[in-house]
Amino acid sequence: MRKSTSVHLSHGFAISLIFVFLSATALAATLVWPQWIEALAGDQPDAGDGSEEWMMTALMSIAMVLSATGAFRAWRKGAAS
Repeated sequence: MRKSTSVHLSHGFAISLIFVFLSATALAATLVWPQWIEALAGDQPDAGDGSEEWMMTALMSIAMVLSATGAFRAWRKGAAS
């Protein structure tokens, strides 16, 4: 007979996954279309050279790694309890 296992995951896990998704989306958008912020905001804070997008993407990538780490820890904590 198979034992049923239930894992209770916290809200922190869901929030971390949302940040991972948003960060990955920003990274993909910058790789495909480097001037996406100008198109979205209607302004050119970096004079159209794309440096603003790459800075945002670098920060979002760091946030993605940190959020993924947080999600993994929340998952492990939920699986352990």
